[in-house]
Amino acid sequence: MFDIGFSELVLVFVIGLIVLGPQRLPVAVKTVVGWIRAIRSLAANVQNELAQELKLQELQDSLKKVEEAGRGTLSPELKQSMEELRKTADSMKRSVQQSIDIEKAEDEANTIHQPPAAAPQPAAAPQPAEPHSVVTPASAAHQASAPAQAPQPAPATSHTDSVAPATTPPVKDER
Repeated sequence: MFDIGFSELVLVFVIGLIVLGPQRLPVAVKTVVGWIRAIRSLAANVQNELAQELKLQELQDSLKKVEEAGRGTLSPELKQSMEELRKTADSMKRSVQQSIDIEKAEDEANTIHQPPAAAPQPAAAPQPAEPHSVVTPASAAHQASAPAQAPQPAPATSHTDSVAPATTPPVKDER
């Protein structure tokens, strides 16, 4: 393709080693190899899509010729085969469109976008450290209307334990 011989390749490698240094050269080589793979896959996708489009166009042309040749004189078998050809052409159209949509989505996913410039934020009221610690009138009313919960009984312990289970004081209802 480019007619690059071994000696030219070694020369490019030595120049890259001098310019980039031994630490950055492997990263640069991996990047270039990634670009080459992406370009090859893109070329293969375009080639496949063009081949599908050409087949589809040929199929549609042959279908039009058959329709023009014998509009009313077609036998039921020919009409059935024409209908099958139409269905095949439609399915090929859908598959080509799906592959184009998938390729566009992959291209969009692989595209590097620049982050938008951050606009300066106006000074706002200080935010609490924990959003759940804020007490609003609605949450206070909810807490006041909640039924008092009895403490859970402590699990039974053997008589050899000298530590008494911890209990919580009962909650008083302030109604």
